[in-house]
Amino acid sequence: MHLFAEIIENATVFSPPGGEVSIRGELVGRGFAIEIEDRGLGMTAEKRASINERLASPPEFDPSETDRLGFAVVGLLAARYGVNVTLRPSPYGGTGVVILLPEHLLGDPEPVEPVVPL
Repeated sequence: MHLFAEIIENATVFSPPGGEVSIRGELVGRGFAIEIEDRGLGMTAEKRASINERLASPPEFDPSETDRLGFAVVGLLAARYGVNVTLRPSPYGGTGVVILLPEHLLGDPEPVEPVVPL
């Protein structure tokens, strides 16, 4: 939950007031994918690539050496739990984030009772 809170906070803070932030998710072949997309300022391709690199291999945590503390925390949490987090450009001009939660974090599915026709 902390990982999601950091990403959603970034999306809302860097979006214009009243701007939409979309969150959607679905089961996929390797777990559960969540997409968070804002319509905010966006970032350069170089900045996005740099953040994606730090998310994939987070360095030792030093709050004085990070310009976006939230992404540093996300990188550490993602590494701890085996979660994949990737930034991408949004077609709306902002930033999109794709989070892949691996199957082992999802737990066992709950049984579904069959529907009996009336």
